[in-house]
Amino acid sequence: MKQRFTLIELLVVIAIIAILAAMLLPALQQSRERARATACSNNLKTYGTAVIMYADDSRGLLPKPTGQHVLIGHNISGYQVHYAMITYASMPYNGSSFNWRSTPNNIMQCPSDQKSRIPGTDTTYRGSGPDHVKSYVGNYYVGLDSEIQMRQVNKMRNPSNYMYAADAYNTDINASFSGSDWPFKSSATLDKDSVWPIHSNGFNGIFMDGSVHYKKLQQALENISFIYSTKP
Repeated sequence: MKQRFTLIELLVVIAIIAILAAMLLPALQQSRERARATACSNNLKTYGTAVIMYADDSRGLLPKPTGQHVLIGHNISGYQVHYAMITYASMPYNGSSFNWRSTPNNIMQCPSDQKSRIPGTDTTYRGSGPDHVKSYVGNYYVGLDSEIQMRQVNKMRNPSNYMYAADAYNTDINASFSGSDWPFKSSATLDKDSVWPIHSNGFNGIFMDGSVHYKKLQQALENISFIYSTKP
């Protein structure tokens, strides 16, 4: 006579499997998020390299995240950051200032930024179809002509102390590359153009020397001195 599982034994096995799955799921999710955070960091490293290459060709001036690109001899319309990404990071250019594509070609899109991937449902985060997507914004003060010292990386004593760009809530599809809310403006609040602690309550940021570092949100709350200085 064949021995069979009783209903209680079967339920016990199912319960054990469910418990094991519940224990493993958070670890799997954490592993996936670490992979996405690493991909985000790699995006920003490419971004940072392009920014520094732009500065090397522009008398040490970092590209402004606001205002039009004005270098003589180039017909690319858009922000200086946009020009830097096309020229030095080989971002595809399709005849429009805001016509880049989604991942994997768009280094301006964080893999953890799921809202930027929803086509045709929320135009606050992206337009319908594979249109321009960006998950990072630049330092508000770098875009101000009155704060030229925040762009002069070749004259900074400690460029690694100041943040150039970071993970941020996606801005409107044709909005500036500048973070106009906290902590890129000390008087502003956490909003769509602010730093976004999307990676385990922290964010990745490019600093003025092109290096990329991870910061916990609490670090930014306790010390915003890396955002702005009159003598960087």
